[in-house]
Amino acid sequence: FCRGQEARYTMAAIMSVIENYPRPVLRVLMNSLSTHDTERALTVIAGEPLNGRDRCWQANTHLSREQRERGVKLLKIAAAMQYTLPGFPCVYYGDEAGLEGYRDPFNRACYPWGREDKELVEWHSKLGKLRESCSALWDGDFIDAYAMGSVSSERAVRRCGMATSSTPTQWASALRISATTRKLRFTARLICMTKR
Repeated sequence: FCRGQEARYTMAAIMSVIENYPRPVLRVLMNSLSTHDTERALTVIAGEPLNGRDRCWQANTHLSREQRERGVKLLKIAAAMQYTLPGFPCVYYGDEAGLEGYRDPFNRACYPWGREDKELVEWHSKLGKLRESCSALWDGDFIDAYAMGSVSSERAVRRCGMATSSTPTQWASALRISATTRKLRFTARLICMTKR
């Protein structure tokens, strides 16, 4: 989705997992954007494709200023999806700080203490607080509300019953990417509301 795939195809893949896995499994899925075994999320989203290039190329290739600016916007969208899908977000250290890198060992740089991307750190913090405060995100039903073109919208509704609160909580998000050759527009609307 963040690399240009139509929202309906991404949503179809998400819904396939949701429809084919039992609820107890869905609740514990690890939603990862990158790991120690993969390229960094920022690099995959905004950098040149690896395409089998050698370690020397990987060591000397970094995002340009323009690639990085675009990548941060796209990583924020990816993180919003990561934090709002069924399961739990599993953030590989440094992704929230804007680390980049191709395959091992270039994806294992030291955490950039004092040089973190403050915008990304703040965004991840907001997502964590939203997830903590809105039970629908960790104990809700996922509903595909709309997914066409560059727009994806979803809703999670918390189940109510004997083991949960009697006040239903709803959560809705809309993620929109509009990309041209020169500009990227990003809108994320994350709402948690309680129905009375």
